[in-house]
Amino acid sequence: MDLSKKIDYEFLFSMNLLDPETFEPTGVVFKVRSENSKVVQKLMLDHSNVNIERRIKGVTSNIAQSSYTQELEKAATMIESWDWGDNDFEGEVPVYSIKKAMEIMRKQGWIYKQVMEAGLNVANFSTK
Repeated sequence: MDLSKKIDYEFLFSMNLLDPETFEPTGVVFKVRSENSKVVQKLMLDHSNVNIERRIKGVTSNIAQSSYTQELEKAATMIESWDWGDNDFEGEVPVYSIKKAMEIMRKQGWIYKQVMEAGLNVANFSTK
């Protein structure tokens, strides 16, 4: 068995956003990429470089805020696209962008949590 072909980290997993109270599908579907995809890995390396540069320069202010923002950006990068179906957010159907995804997940942590869980679950990217 060729273990190198078990997981396709570039596969886009269709994540049905679940209602946080009923756990029923909301009708919103996110296309989620793996944390191990090339795009997300590059972002994580970029974040590491920024953090190392900050330490070298002795910048210690806003470390927690910076880490939180980086985690939101990572989750937003895991989303390749979305379809809101008949749903909206704050009265509009959001057009996907990293910035918009970060804004939504900053305001609604339960969405952030579901995206992260989908992107971290290696079984979602199995080639079976």
